[in-house]
Amino acid sequence: MSAAAPAPVVDLAIVGGGMVGACLALALADILRGTGRRVVLLEAVPPDTGQSPSFDGRTSALSNGSRRILTTLGVWEAVATQAAPIHRIHISDRGRFGAARIDAKEQGLEAMGYVVPNRAL
Repeated sequence: MSAAAPAPVVDLAIVGGGMVGACLALALADILRGTGRRVVLLEAVPPDTGQSPSFDGRTSALSNGSRRILTTLGVWEAVATQAAPIHRIHISDRGRFGAARIDAKEQGLEAMGYVVPNRAL
């Protein structure tokens, strides 16, 4: 019986390479660069299988704040090709009084946010 290799020593382990885990790993990689701290991202799906981690065929609506985060992380340019802009938002409760309508142009914005396939993220 051979001895198992010792587990690597890391300062932080992120479990799950979905949207949140992957963004956190990217952010920490930049923040901790040059500090000697070690971060590992653990994902059940190996990166070379062609299937994205935590595969999800749905889409997500991202706010402009989320877009700015992805821009800062250096990934928005790759995601933007698959993103559909949200130009108007209409909020109401059918059968009840009142509604809100928000238009990106009226707010001086290109878009209120974006709808993006989760697999692109």
